[in-house]
Amino acid sequence: MRELFPKSIVLGCALFAFAMLDSASSAADTVGECIGANERSIDLRKQGHFLAARRELAVCAASACPDVIQQVCAKRMAEVNDAMPSLVFDVKNGAGQPMTEVQIAIDGQPALAASATAVAVDPGRHTIRFEAPEQPPFEETVVVLEGERHKQVTAVLGPRVEQAPLGRIVVSTDSAATVKVDDKETTGGRFDASLAVGSHEVSVSEPGKVPYRTEIEIRAGETRMLSLSLMDEKRSGGTLWPWIVGGVAVAAGATVGGYFLFKPQDVTTTSVPAGKTATVQLSLGTGR
Repeated sequence: MRELFPKSIVLGCALFAFAMLDSASSAADTVGECIGANERSIDLRKQGHFLAARRELAVCAASACPDVIQQVCAKRMAEVNDAMPSLVFDVKNGAGQPMTEVQIAIDGQPALAASATAVAVDPGRHTIRFEAPEQPPFEETVVVLEGERHKQVTAVLGPRVEQAPLGRIVVSTDSAATVKVDDKETTGGRFDASLAVGSHEVSVSEPGKVPYRTEIEIRAGETRMLSLSLMDEKRSGGTLWPWIVGGVAVAAGATVGGYFLFKPQDVTTTSVPAGKTATVQLSLGTGR
């Protein structure tokens, strides 16, 4: 009996049908993976595992998944990202200086290099371990809430170094003047710095003006402010008392102020109790 179809045609049709079935099976598997990833992400988020939920959502939001599933997963991923808490780390040594060569491990996971970039974490309690060369490790436990972004975690590695007590001196004068306090010099007519307690030499100079020098003593936590204007050399007559157009001293919570004209050696400072307001008596003096 004559064959109605050559064997080659029959074989080709069989292979095509098999390929179609295999393709359909693969597509069905892909759709099943997409649906499964979406469902797992929902459960993981309910359990507070936001990072794992985001990984599952990345699977079902991929282009291999049907459009409708992609859209649902992309929306859920945006919601998870909005609710995802994060940590930032401020690591210093015992002297209060920032440290960069630090490894940070969160909940025993592989360590991260310290940086200014926020690190996403699941909400809840976390144990942070800090390690740096030649320093003992330091651990800190923190609790972070859902949606709490950029929560700062501060760590001090190594023994604390006691810093010398400081005060503050602020000098304001003409913008063309140079202000020098001890060995620190600034231009622009402004000096503002924290300095060690004790006596400090202050000088103000400007071309064509009579320079001014004095000594200011500061105590721990005290701010001394000096505002002055220098006199032209041709008007000074050989002796200058600089005009102080505003002066304020803040000591132990007290504020003292006034407008005055004085020679540095004529200034008398009265001790002011904490939280009180008083006036500093300044003698104008007579020429010597």
